[in-house]
Amino acid sequence: MIKIELLTKRNWEEAMAIEVSDSQKSFVPSVAECLAFAYLKPWDETLDPYVLLADGTILGVFYLSYTPGSKDNYWIGGFQIDKRHQGKGYGTQALIQIVEFVKD
Repeated sequence: MIKIELLTKRNWEEAMAIEVSDSQKSFVPSVAECLAFAYLKPWDETLDPYVLLADGTILGVFYLSYTPGSKDNYWIGGFQIDKRHQGKGYGTQALIQIVEFVKD
């Protein structure tokens, strides 16, 4: 089961170790860029960074960008599973959890 938690000062160092394969790097921002987006807010939207965990281990990250108070204005960005954990079904499980998280 995938668990979603905010990316915080408690877990940022472990999250910074997340890395995709070289062939995927042009498709997603780095964890550092995700954090910069969260705090600089370049799109004038709220942007919250999260980590994805399985069995207490951070295996991925993503961010949600949204208009506060909106029921239909959400974007999932920076979604990535660490290259060491790819090919195990975590991405599919995580995306299902993220969609449910947004609905809630």
